[in-house]
Parts: sequence; C-alpha cells; structure tokens
Amino acid sequence: MEEFPRDFGSWELQESLSLTPYAQSVLECRSYLHRHYIHRESGKGVTVAVLVGPAGPIAVHTPEICYSARDYELHEERAQATIRLNEKQAHLWKTTLYPTGTVSNSVRVYYGWNDGRGWAAPQEPRFFFVGRRRLYKVQTVASLPAVSDAQEDPCIEFLEHFLPVLEYYLVLPTGPS
Repeated sequence: MEEFPRDFGSWELQESLSLTPYAQSVLECRSYLHRHYIHRESGKGVTVAVLVGPAGPIAVHTPEICYSARDYELHEERAQATIRLNEKQAHLWKTTLYPTGTVSNSVRVYYGWNDGRGWAAPQEPRFFFVGRRRLYKVQTVASLPAVSDAQEDPCIEFLEHFLPVLEYYLVLPTGPS
C-alpha cells in the first residue's frame, strides 16, 4: 500500500495521517493507508483508512464503537450501501454520527471488508470472515452540513474512484485461506 498514488481522478492528497501505536496494536494492523483527500472541483474532503491484518481484530472494530469512545452518538442505524465499481459492486455499511449533545457537524462513515471475494458488509463480520488469515478494511469519513442529502455526500464519488485503484495495489488472497 506504500505505492498507492498520491492523486487519482479528481482527488488529490492533502495529508498523510498516522495510526497511533495503540490502534495498530489493538487491530494487529500489519499495514495501513490513512489519508485525507480533497476533490479538486468541489473542495469537499474525505478521510480514508485502509487497514490490513488478521480477520478477527480487523472485523470487529467498527466505527460505531470507535466513534462512541470519542464522544459521538449514532444518528442513524447503519444501512447497506452499494457503490458502483465499473463492472462490479462494493457493498459497504453507511452510518451518520453526531458529536454528543449537538445535531450539527455530523460525519458520514462508510466501511466494509475484503478478503479476496470483493467488498462486503456482512451483518456479523466476525463470523463471516472466520478463518481468513488476511482481511482488508476500508473506512471513509466526511463531514456533512447540518442539513444533508445524498447529493452532498462526497464519500460515494470518492469510493467509486478510490476502490478500483485500491484493488490494483492490494494483495488479495485467492481460494481458501
């Protein structure tokens, strides 16, 4: 993932970010990509994290858990989202969270996993990916205005361009684990 391009499509890298040593340890993260991108025309930003590690720790840490520890509240239950990727589709979870005590400054989060069979958002990822030695997780986060709709959600366009490029750089396992 170190070779992943700085810019792709209409998105340009604004900042490379680091995971804390604690997060890397808890997730048993072998490698990761954590970046903030800006869309050249709209100026909207998306932060993305791609993690690779053993299925157990990578599958069980969801944004609902992580953000609640940082004083965010779930605004809507997670829902399945389908992202178009050329000839195939990615299935991810989508949710919206607000900082505790406010309904402004919400964040939209998309996340899902890939074990070589495509991007998936299973109900129980811990069981779905059991026995897999390597698992990739993608998670995007974007700030939304107080009143938002799908037109203002930059994550969808970002993921439509990002995931095909990302798959080129992943070492996806084939066959049984």
